[in-house]
Amino acid sequence: MISENELQQLKDLLALWQEKRAFLEKERVIIASPEITFQLDKRIEECYKNINDIKQKIQEGTLPTDWKNTYALPPEICKNEKELLSYLDFVLPNLRENFGFLDIKPNIYNGDQKFNFVARKQSFDMSIGWLNYRGEAYFIFAEFYQLTIDSLREFSSQCLKYTEEQAELDTLIFKPLYDFRLPNSLCASIALVDELDENTRQKILTENPLRHSVNALWYQIPVVYELKSKKLYFYEKPKDWIDEFTGEIAWKELRKIIKKTLLP
Repeated sequence: MISENELQQLKDLLALWQEKRAFLEKERVIIASPEITFQLDKRIEECYKNINDIKQKIQEGTLPTDWKNTYALPPEICKNEKELLSYLDFVLPNLRENFGFLDIKPNIYNGDQKFNFVARKQSFDMSIGWLNYRGEAYFIFAEFYQLTIDSLREFSSQCLKYTEEQAELDTLIFKPLYDFRLPNSLCASIALVDELDENTRQKILTENPLRHSVNALWYQIPVVYELKSKKLYFYEKPKDWIDEFTGEIAWKELRKIIKKTLLP
């Protein structure tokens, strides 16, 4: 038999699942991105299942031993779920419809790191100075509880390793050369976080990623979208003469790409 205390806890849990379902169904109506609506449908389905199960347990007056874990709501990495969904609903259709990223996959696991979405384009053109480049382009999105400059660098490195494993030699090198383009590809790692501390914000804005990682065939672009402020943070401008001579010609073009593709 269920005790009065357990019964009240179960009713409280039922109310949370119903609240979660109502939120997701409301977002489902206004979300345009097919990738996100698919995920929302799965989460709404999970809500209905748990709601029906809990109602049945209340009616029967019985509970499984581990009912608190069985019916616990999944922990949200980013608490500002409304802004997270809103941003993804902008950026994924923007990549697909305006920049030709037709290959967008959700929930990709790379070791312990989960990528919420991986957007890929196998023929991406860039002009840097007088030189024309072509190669593959990846925009990889992942949620974080909190973020430091070190964890952002590690995330960027994980993304690059993933793209190097996925990219095809033909589109990476041979096709660009055949089309009289220099081979160079793009790996943008977009970290989604509720809020950054001021020190991390300043480091993202002022520390040149090329001082920490250089790859002959890839441009690494670490980016952060802060949900609380609805702002995008990335390497904004050189802070000294060394930065001026460390890929600044490339960064001028890369900043344009970031703003066009990722800024709401």
